[in-house]
Amino acid sequence: MQPTLLTSIPNIALLLGTLTAEQISRVSRVKDDVTKLKRQFEQMLDIVEELEQMNHHDAKTKHWMRQLRDYVYRTDDIIDLYRIDAERRKAIESAEKLERHIKSLLSCPRGISVGCRVSSSIHKLNLDIEKISRESSTLQRRYSTMHSQLTGSLSDTVPYHESNIVGRYVEDNKRKLVELIMTTTDQDTLVFAIVGTVGIGKTTLARQIYHNMEMLQAFDLQLWVCVNKDADYFALLKKIITAAGGNSLGLDHSREKLEIKLNSFIRGRRFFLVLDDVWDETTWENMLENQLQCAAPGSRILVTTRHKHVAKRMGASHIHHVSRMCGEDGWNLLRSRAKLDKDKETVYMQAIGKKIAERCDGLPMVIKAVGGVLRCCEPTCNEWQNVCNSIFSMLPDDVQTLIRLSYVDLPSPLKRCFLYCSLFPPDFVIRRRYVTQQWVSEGFIEATHNSSLEEVAEEHYRELIERSLLQPELGLDGEDGARMPNIFRWLAKELSHEENFSGDLGNMQCMFEPRRLSFASQPVETVPQGIRKLTQLRTLLFFGNQKLSSNGHGLARTFRRLTLLRVLDLHSSNVEHVPNALGNVVHLRYLNLSSTRVRELPDSIENLRLLQFLILNDCEDLNSLPRGVEQLRNLRSLEISGQNNLSLRQPKINLARLSELSCMRGFLVKASANGGNQFSASGWPLTELSSLSKLTSLQILRLETTTRDDASDAALSQKVNLRELELCCVNEQHNQEFEIRDIFEVLRPAPRLVVLKLDRYFGQEYPSWITESKLPNLQCLELHRCSCKKLPPLGELPQLRSLVLIDLQNLEIIGSELRGRIDANKAAFPRLEKLDFSGLDILLSWIDLKDDDLPFLHSVRFVRCWKLESVPTVLWSRTKLGNINIDLCPDLRWSPLAT
Repeated sequence: MQPTLLTSIPNIALLLGTLTAEQISRVSRVKDDVTKLKRQFEQMLDIVEELEQMNHHDAKTKHWMRQLRDYVYRTDDIIDLYRIDAERRKAIESAEKLERHIKSLLSCPRGISVGCRVSSSIHKLNLDIEKISRESSTLQRRYSTMHSQLTGSLSDTVPYHESNIVGRYVEDNKRKLVELIMTTTDQDTLVFAIVGTVGIGKTTLARQIYHNMEMLQAFDLQLWVCVNKDADYFALLKKIITAAGGNSLGLDHSREKLEIKLNSFIRGRRFFLVLDDVWDETTWENMLENQLQCAAPGSRILVTTRHKHVAKRMGASHIHHVSRMCGEDGWNLLRSRAKLDKDKETVYMQAIGKKIAERCDGLPMVIKAVGGVLRCCEPTCNEWQNVCNSIFSMLPDDVQTLIRLSYVDLPSPLKRCFLYCSLFPPDFVIRRRYVTQQWVSEGFIEATHNSSLEEVAEEHYRELIERSLLQPELGLDGEDGARMPNIFRWLAKELSHEENFSGDLGNMQCMFEPRRLSFASQPVETVPQGIRKLTQLRTLLFFGNQKLSSNGHGLARTFRRLTLLRVLDLHSSNVEHVPNALGNVVHLRYLNLSSTRVRELPDSIENLRLLQFLILNDCEDLNSLPRGVEQLRNLRSLEISGQNNLSLRQPKINLARLSELSCMRGFLVKASANGGNQFSASGWPLTELSSLSKLTSLQILRLETTTRDDASDAALSQKVNLRELELCCVNEQHNQEFEIRDIFEVLRPAPRLVVLKLDRYFGQEYPSWITESKLPNLQCLELHRCSCKKLPPLGELPQLRSLVLIDLQNLEIIGSELRGRIDANKAAFPRLEKLDFSGLDILLSWIDLKDDDLPFLHSVRFVRCWKLESVPTVLWSRTKLGNINIDLCPDLRWSPLAT
């Protein structure tokens, strides 16, 4: 498959745009050079976007694109060089003095300063890029004549009826959807949608519905139109007219005549229209929706699409998500397509076949294609194992093209994020905060006027999930996580193999020079010496590498050579010592040492002036933070969370100096002077939080050691950007139940809060601000190890989507207080999707929910609720309920009435 060469690099035109506004470009000749460079990049990147639509590139095109990619990275490094120097000087000079200093440096004739080096480098880059710029026009002309349509031409004829369907679930889904379409009494023209990833069986299910006898008898007219990715309004009108039995010849350039023709076929007739493979909702919203309103009442439209947002924008009254095949159905389909004789089916063949089906991600299209490959092989274990080891490279070209469309359809920023995920090992749970911080560090994210870099990155993460390119999975700690399906991991690796490498380093070619590298279970001492020659490396990831050298010598050698690193992840390794050579990696944006045995950080960390994310969670041996952390003025996230981090001595840093800080996890509260507490020598006073106005995520620990007055100084209600808040006590203080509630009362967050977690709260009642009026935007609530006997009125929260209750030892009965005071015509928990109760040891029953409550619930989990006997029946009767998990609840009896 043709690799993509430029979508995994930063938006260099944007970076140059910011550079022109900074101090360095105030000298006219430098500004002219920067502007010229920006213009040249913009022109050539436009050509690249067109070239990347092609399935194949000749050698000359590949060479040109590699050269351009290298120039982009060189430019990025030059911009960094200036910023690093500017940050250093900001620490010692005033802004006015800095401006005069830069002007004098840039005017020096010898070019010995950083400013002159930057100026000289940009000038040289312009000369180099001019050479390849002249070739770009030739490539563009070649593209215009050679471009082959990626989507191909798919048939719009009435689809055949596939009778030998493997898996009972297809028949069940068909029956439910037919019943839903037929019994919906609304007389408007309604849209129903089937949503799922490529090859999951959307079209197969739509075919079964289309050919259903009840459907054939219920409608005057049935139409099937394959929309395709690049279909415009004119093309859609012509396809629908043709599907209705009409002729659109001669009407190519007349929108009015096409619309009149369409109206003549559907006016007054009750139709059933299938729009298969819809990629974009624009044509529907702007034009087609209105043209179909002249049909008879009760007309229905069924849409298949890979994107949930398309179904939503088209106004689908019901969205059906197609599930992946289970293991047994996948194996049965593979065996059927491979034409495997029963007498040749050994236990070993079964095991390999089931492994193949599993690696196909439960996608019928892929399983069928691989089955076709197996049909041409000898039915032996060796042959089947060879196929298992190289499944995706053996897929037919047409199948690979359909899979690649999921990538081609992505906007450029999402393409960069998608390809980056190829670095993670198979089945690795990619945590939301973990990967989005790395995307920001790599320069993949472009901020908007209304959203921070992290918020934009998280939106990209959610969109990759919505497009099924990542599969959501709840992490063990409750944080959002997702796995990359095998087929898309293969796709991302194929498309980015010239820049990203993951896996066994022994398989890496000698001449290969990746920009990003990840591996597991290999100590630095065993890394080939050639790796340290990869001086252009930007990302280095170690995954749970317990063999990583603990003495720091290997790291020191690495830090001295790989000075261009942007992302360094050493989490869960046995590193004990971070060498002073860390200060050489001046381009570093992301440093993760979580769950290591690091005792201290070197003072040279102050050299990392561009560092944005410092992650030190669960570092139980870490004694203190060096004063140099205060110099990291670009730091956006400081994470020192974890129970073991409570031994961290008095931090030496003044948090108020970290003005860009948006995420602070593990804020240790310093005990009040009159508290007489053992922790009085460590932590920060809550007043340190008052100046951190950009906080979006905050975790506070040891709140039992403070007072109401000190807590009010934190001014949480004034932090309008705060989205995530975690308030934690460490040790329950007897006879202080009222004091702790007073403390929590004054820690009321601003109304824009989205995620709230309370841990070890030992007040008798929950804070009064957990209400609809105070938290109207709250989506996720977690209560861990709290002591209250009653829950707040959570049913009133209008946006609550996830409710997690863990180890609430005093909760015996859940009554009407949880539902709250809901109007008779409204549902409680109107948006709740996930319910998770765990470790509620004395809970006996949950009562008082109505039949109309919880309309969107689809996931329920009860674990270790030893005495729980009954819950509201509405939990089981929800038609959207797709996942029930009950474990270690011996007295709980449940009856799924509609699942």
